[in-house]
Amino acid sequence: MKKIFFVFFCFSSLFSNPYDGRTIVVLDPAGHAGDLGRWLVAGYERAQTLKFAEAVRAGLLSKANLYTVISRKAGEKVLPLQIPSFSNRLGADIFLRIHMYREESEKPQLHLYHLQFDPFIDLAPRSFDTLSLTPIYQAHFENIHKTRFYGNKMCEHLSQDSFSRYFNCHDLIGLPLKNLVGVKAKVSILLEVGICREDKWKSLVKPIVDSLLLVINGERSHNV
Repeated sequence: MKKIFFVFFCFSSLFSNPYDGRTIVVLDPAGHAGDLGRWLVAGYERAQTLKFAEAVRAGLLSKANLYTVISRKAGEKVLPLQIPSFSNRLGADIFLRIHMYREESEKPQLHLYHLQFDPFIDLAPRSFDTLSLTPIYQAHFENIHKTRFYGNKMCEHLSQDSFSRYFNCHDLIGLPLKNLVGVKAKVSILLEVGICREDKWKSLVKPIVDSLLLVINGERSHNV
């Protein structure tokens, strides 16, 4: 009897959800050990995007019961398609790629993008077979409409008048972005932040966290 129970426990544990139904968020800061990224003001993009991702992760975990991971550690080298593969195996609900660039104006600029090669093809109605293999350049097809919906919700939140004194948020744009190729998350967005000083990103953490929580809560309500 004990052997039967042990076998059943191992079998059920193999197929159980280790995250207890929590929303899975992957934060993917640009750069890695083999890629410094763009020069900002006193340092490179690689270091600042990681700090920003860590701050966003801490903000999310302080407000919601999530499973949130950062795609790389300091000093880690990332191979092509390594992050999309990791995100897909994890079953990410939200994938946020983070970039930074040097902005001349004092006010930070926020740009949100989603992956889109050709709107006539990418946005066309289609059915999906979960048992069939999907080419990496079509991985975003299944959730592109959901990504656009929640991406626009994020833009609406970040474009509120109460924020306009502190930063500008631009409309969501679809572009052929290699850093989102292969990602199958329900919502996959690339965030690009323009700052004139390294410490300027700190004031953006809470608004970004709150905009992500809008997406998370919206998805949870939809799935109830």
